Amino acid sequence: MTAVDVEALHPSSGRRSAGLRLCLLVSAGALLACLLGVSVTATLLVLRIQSDLDKVSGRAQHGGEQLRKTSHLGNITLEWSSQNLGSRFNYSEKTGSLEVTEGGMYLMYLNLGVRCPHEAVEGCAETSVAVNVKDTRSSKLECRLELPKSHLSLKAHHCLGAVMLQSHDRVLVNMKVMGDSRHWKLDQRHTRFGLVPVGRSTA
Repeated sequence: MTAVDVEALHPSSGRRSAGLRLCLLVSAGALLACLLGVSVTATLLVLRIQSDLDKVSGRAQHGGEQLRKTSHLGNITLEWSSQNLGSRFNYSEKTGSLEVTEGGMYLMYLNLGVRCPHEAVEGCAETSVAVNVKDTRSSKLECRLELPKSHLSLKAHHCLGAVMLQSHDRVLVNMKVMGDSRHWKLDQRHTRFGLVPVGRSTA
């Protein structure tokens, strides 16, 4: 009786299996490249938006404010300088609120700069910071910043969002902290809040 080589009877099965594996590898590689491309594109878009925001700080319709003064972190309402406000905004120093005079869609941004200063000889302790921008009805934007134990450092965080506001809405920027925040300071030069109108309300 003659022995039969089963694989010899199907010489193309091995090639088909190898081809299938190659096809799967190529597909997986293409998918990974696509995902990386989307991630890079999104990152570049955010950076471009941030760059554009830096350029519009002097335009008439921009509601941009710099932190009024360097302050310690705490459960407080942040106070702002209103020197760069456009004609569609009013700022109340009494309440710390920014009012929009026209309803519509706005691009809202909040840049946080938190510093551990040189006066803190023993450094700054681990702290968690949450900054919430809200109107009378709901929260519009929230920024969270985790601060590790540190010495002589500046931590920066940027938040951005599209929000719908009604005419004469007032927004407040409130901060809450958890942990030992006594040495950390909110840096005046690197902390900004602003609104850029992108569309008017049709109501």
